Amino acid sequence: MNETKTYYRRHLPHFQPEGETYHVVFRLAGSVPANTIEEIRYRRDQEEKQIANTGNETEKIKILGKHRWKYFEQIEKALDENTRGPFWLRNAGIAGIVQEAIRYRDRKEYDLLADSIMPNHVHMIFRLLAESLQGRNSVPPERECWSTSLVDHKTGSSRRRDSSTHTVTNILENLKWYTALKANRLLERRGSFWQHESYDHVIRDDKELERTIEYVLMNPVKAGLCKDWRDWKWSYVKEGFVGD
Repeated sequence: MNETKTYYRRHLPHFQPEGETYHVVFRLAGSVPANTIEEIRYRRDQEEKQIANTGNETEKIKILGKHRWKYFEQIEKALDENTRGPFWLRNAGIAGIVQEAIRYRDRKEYDLLADSIMPNHVHMIFRLLAESLQGRNSVPPERECWSTSLVDHKTGSSRRRDSSTHTVTNILENLKWYTALKANRLLERRGSFWQHESYDHVIRDDKELERTIEYVLMNPVKAGLCKDWRDWKWSYVKEGFVGD
């Protein structure tokens, strides 16, 4: 395993070794009430204080991984129980924008293994490619903004970023920026579309990958959106990763 590690901190710690496989989740802005998030974060912070006192670094990483998943499940539960919205991803046009954006990046910035677009959030499982995006000149002009231009989700100001670096953070920022721009135009609205914070988790082995793919594909079934995951238009799994 590549031992090079980069930590990004907003509200969640992000462990990002190059070339690993990730489960990422991002959600619509306002899809979970602020007070619910505050309560979850308070409990998370209390647990992180205990984790910080763990002396063994290897054990600390294992505990942190379990803690991340617990925090994620609490957010996921809040998303599924939300009845007020927004649910912009129920709109086929909006879901199509997101689906197309995710598919377009496949084999350019990551190897997409599975995804599922839910009414108020999106799951993706992908493996980072060994090399970052190649052949920038081959990218259509209207798509080039995905890897070179970013807009702050709060201020709306744009900034430039080196397109040779495609960490998970960069990929999600650009993906969310582009889809938010297109979705807001379709909805004829302004303002934040995605919540700035995203969840990401490194998948450690094949067994965990299998469990995570099943979890992602079963999301619409558990939410009552379909009876069989194969019937959900907005889900995908790479051939060979799920048996009949």
